[in-house]
Amino acid sequence: MIFLTRLLLLEQFLLSSSSSDTMETRRLWLCWQLHSCLLSDDLFKHERALEDAKAICDVENSILDAAIADVLSRVLSSLPSGHLFIVIDDANKGTDPSQTFLALKPPQHVPMLKQILREWRRHTKDLNVTYIVSGVRIELDEFSPKDPVSADFSWFSGTGSFDDLAKQEDYVRQFLPADFADSIDGANFVRRVARFFRGRHTNTAHLMADIVRHGLQNPHGVLTANICRMARLESKMLDGFELPSRYESVIQGYPPYNGVSYKPFVVSTMHDALLIYLAIGDRPLRFYGPQRSLVSLVSAGVGYFVDDDLQEVAIEPAYMLSISSYFQKLNFDMLDPAMFIERARAPHKTARPALALVALTLARVLTAPTRVVFSRRFTFLGSPASWANKRARIICPSTSASWAPYTFEPGKSIIHSADNRKDIGRWFKAGRNVPFCLYKPTTAAPVLLFAVSFEGSKSIWVALSVLLADYSSRIEVLDALRTTLPDDVLKTFTSSSKTSGAVADKKNFLFQLPNRRKKDLGDYSILRVVVPLGARKASHTGYEDYIRGRIDFPAAVMYPQRDHVLADCTARVDDVIARVIDEIPLLEEPGNSSTSSELAEDDSNDQGTPSTTSVPLEDASPVSDQGSLWRRVEESRIWTYANHPVRKAPNSWRTLSVSEVVLPGPVVPPRKRRKVTEDLWVQS
Repeated sequence: MIFLTRLLLLEQFLLSSSSSDTMETRRLWLCWQLHSCLLSDDLFKHERALEDAKAICDVENSILDAAIADVLSRVLSSLPSGHLFIVIDDANKGTDPSQTFLALKPPQHVPMLKQILREWRRHTKDLNVTYIVSGVRIELDEFSPKDPVSADFSWFSGTGSFDDLAKQEDYVRQFLPADFADSIDGANFVRRVARFFRGRHTNTAHLMADIVRHGLQNPHGVLTANICRMARLESKMLDGFELPSRYESVIQGYPPYNGVSYKPFVVSTMHDALLIYLAIGDRPLRFYGPQRSLVSLVSAGVGYFVDDDLQEVAIEPAYMLSISSYFQKLNFDMLDPAMFIERARAPHKTARPALALVALTLARVLTAPTRVVFSRRFTFLGSPASWANKRARIICPSTSASWAPYTFEPGKSIIHSADNRKDIGRWFKAGRNVPFCLYKPTTAAPVLLFAVSFEGSKSIWVALSVLLADYSSRIEVLDALRTTLPDDVLKTFTSSSKTSGAVADKKNFLFQLPNRRKKDLGDYSILRVVVPLGARKASHTGYEDYIRGRIDFPAAVMYPQRDHVLADCTARVDDVIARVIDEIPLLEEPGNSSTSSELAEDDSNDQGTPSTTSVPLEDASPVSDQGSLWRRVEESRIWTYANHPVRKAPNSWRTLSVSEVVLPGPVVPPRKRRKVTEDLWVQS
């Protein structure tokens, strides 16, 4: 019935069209698909009746088959080329194996997309008809060459993946007038789209549809309105651009998490994503054996999978803003440790977001002017050290040759991820204001490594690990301390130059810390710390008594607590906005650029924080710039079937669904990854 109604609509259009110019006829048909209200109402006066008939009629298959054959014959004879293109849009919605047309006789327990193709192609067999199937994240397996329904579909990419910033910017730029696109304001508009909608075709396409409808009177305001509507934010200025006055979008705006079940582990996954996005930013969120609800959550909003087994998720900025807005309405402060250690989270806890939570806390409390006495944060397991009773601040590599006090900057990543010694070396050499290194040894749990300078004293290293259980025993705390960067791992923190013995030991990365305190801390000047997330200081004083005397290295316990500086959960939205803004800077108008030097706060009392020359490290591996893919298609992953070759004549055309125009484009090899890509599958 659906197929028949669509054919009748097309036939009615062809009969009603008063244009003798075939290109004008095609333009009108495309306009109706893009926005039916642009055409007169009486042109499709039978549309409502046909839609109602589709819903209420129960007709024998033989009658439908005869009607479809009759209408299809008339439509093909009315087309100038005698070639009909049939588009199935949003086809990804029909690939879920659990969603089938159970009413079919006989029942077919296959996805709806396969059922539709099987039935429709039965009607168009041996006719001059081409099928085009478009959608997002349609796996290659859906169009297997072994399946007769899809064996003659082939693939090519029009837009490629919006993981590539250049591809997304090219997509947006094609809809803008050349003079605006070439201006600074236009370039910043394109950058702002990539800021908030990086990686998402659908959001970008919806935005550009609004821009096209409303014109270019205030494109920045339309973008801000789209973001606020999607993120359920109150009307506010974002990155310096206000909402337009009296703006209404014809596109319904739903938050990304709309329709996702709010099970505790789903909320905790949102929490993890926010923590990782704010603190790390250079690694995807990792799922371990994700349940179906988590897959749904990713598809609906948190991000998109970047690996074949659906475990690694690239986190997207606009969706983090949406989740932070959702948490704000729940009065849920993502930096409150109590929210992280809820019992419902236990099966899904991982060390990386927990360490991100600790880092986001320490980045605020161990920096001037809020820096605190070190021993108030860390409970020593052994004789109290006099230097620990001083105020402390975090320091980090400032340039490749010096260290400086860390200055907290909202929106900036604070953790450098390292999987091996080369990654650690890059942290030292990069010279960025990044105070923490998250190192994951192959034989031990992940560790947060950072340096602290004491007021009027020297500097030390801190290696911090977390215990994720709701309750950690004394033995578990002791074992965690022993496996937190043991000496055999510390000895590997050297450059890759071929030296040995004492010479190699002098090149240990940890020795680059200026004015190191060796007394009480050993050659590496390192304090090992464990954070038992489920512990409370008042009720777990037994840790100190039990562990004291059982270790031969300095160690401490850090008990989780919520700080007054973190108490305002509404600030988390601003934190995410700052993070988004930092990722893609805007261009400045000529003559308005300003040069500013980053000046560290006065650290005259911290005599133990001098500059030092770093040991030369090997260069990081270069990353090749693969450039952008020139594409001529808007929003499409297309699979195409045709009994006849696609015509190459200049006047040949294809009837596509909403906002899709297919022109020649380069062919890119398919990748079997569940990324947010909208590519083209067209017959070779």
